[in-house]
Amino acid sequence: MDQFIQQYDGSQFDLVILNQVFHEIDMDGTYRVDFMNQIYSLLDSNGLVLIDESIISDIFEQNRIPQLIEAFHKWQEVCVPSKFYSEKNFRKFIKSIEFKQVDLIRENDFYFWVLKK
Repeated sequence: MDQFIQQYDGSQFDLVILNQVFHEIDMDGTYRVDFMNQIYSLLDSNGLVLIDESIISDIFEQNRIPQLIEAFHKWQEVCVPSKFYSEKNFRKFIKSIEFKQVDLIRENDFYFWVLKK
C-alpha cells in the first residue's frame, strides 16, 4: 500500500474491493487503522469499500466447524500470523477508522462488509 500511495496521482475511486485479504494485512492494530484510513482518502465523496472476509466467531461456540476449517486454511496460507475478527470485534475496529456507515451483508457463512465514506 505504501508503494501505491507514493505513486498515487490523486485520482479518486468509487469502489475499493478487499477480497479475502484483510486477514493477511499486518496484525498490528495501528497499521490496520492507518491502512484503512489511507483507503478512505482514496475514495470520492460517495466511495465504497467492500470487504469479503471470513468472520470467525468464538472458536468454542457450537456448530462452528465450517468457520474453524476456514480459519485453519487461512492460517496455513499466511503461516499462522493472521488476525480474524468476530462480527462484534470488526464493528469495534470500524469505529476506530473514518468510515461513517457500515453494513454487514450475511449469506449463510459468507460475510460482506460495505463501508461508505
